[in-house]
Amino acid sequence: MLVFLVSKQKGKLMNKKILLLVAAEPLAGKDKVGDTLRDRHRFIRISTGDFIRGYVIGNGLGSTDRSNLNKVSTEARRKFGAAWPVPEILQQQYGSKPRLVLVGPRLPAEAEPVIKLGGKIIAVRCPIHIRYERARANVRNRPEDNVSFDEFKAIEERESVNTDPYAHNLSALLKMAHFTIQNDGTEAQLYQRIDEVVRQLS
Repeated sequence: MLVFLVSKQKGKLMNKKILLLVAAEPLAGKDKVGDTLRDRHRFIRISTGDFIRGYVIGNGLGSTDRSNLNKVSTEARRKFGAAWPVPEILQQQYGSKPRLVLVGPRLPAEAEPVIKLGGKIIAVRCPIHIRYERARANVRNRPEDNVSFDEFKAIEERESVNTDPYAHNLSALLKMAHFTIQNDGTEAQLYQRIDEVVRQLS
């Protein structure tokens, strides 16, 4: 009987509606956090980057390299609003999904619809020298990761601060975080830190 009661309570917790947005500097581990929330905590994981790539391909707007994705997404935000594509994703997905995590936004405006619905922002942080080593190891299998440290740092600086409300402003978005997860240790430590955040939300 005790086992039944515990199982029933766990089921209630797993069905609690939770909306999250995960943001991070390049190669800090936002995708790993999103995958872990999906695999260990039954979240539906949606990548805003994948959504934008699909938009580019579907509308014949050129290549899906980093530069063109940034250009097209900025133009789309001017057309559809600075929070795009988050409102569109939420309209399609949030009503039917008890646990939803959006991975990859880079603008404060993208966080606003999430917060308005009671969602929380998670920042994933990691020192730049560790992130650069991940780039050199080509963990994402992307040509743009094969750059010098100075180039890597310059790309990050361009995306971190911007006065254009429709362009990337990652620094301002990360400051909005309700939770910060450090991804500078082992995989087991990362799992533990993610589990703790979910525990506080449940």
